[in-house]
Amino acid sequence: MALIGFGTIAQATAQGFLSDKSTQVVAVADPAKELTHYGYAGELIGGRDALKPYIAKF
Repeated sequence: MALIGFGTIAQATAQGFLSDKSTQVVAVADPAKELTHYGYAGELIGGRDALKPYIAKF
């Protein structure tokens, strides 16, 4: 599986995919380094830099 884009939906689902032993994430990508105003109220940061801490846990 590849994770492409790290915005509102990915922030809610990526950790589940990464921690699932039956799923192998082989690639992650986001064309944006950092984007603001993600989340349903604009409270989250998206992009590659926001994805790194999630990947580092696994």
